[in-house]
Amino acid sequence: MIAGRYPNRPDNLAAFLRNSSGTAMPTVTMTAAQADDIAAFLHEQ
Repeated sequence: MIAGRYPNRPDNLAAFLRNSSGTAMPTVTMTAAQADDIAAFLHEQ
């Protein structure tokens, strides 16, 4: 689960990376492509 709310899937992770409001994670400005790349990298690990 991502932030205890969303199933751990690349699409959900990318969306969360772009908008993590309501959580302790700070907001980081990034493009959709950057969020997709980060999510893909994290899911490969």
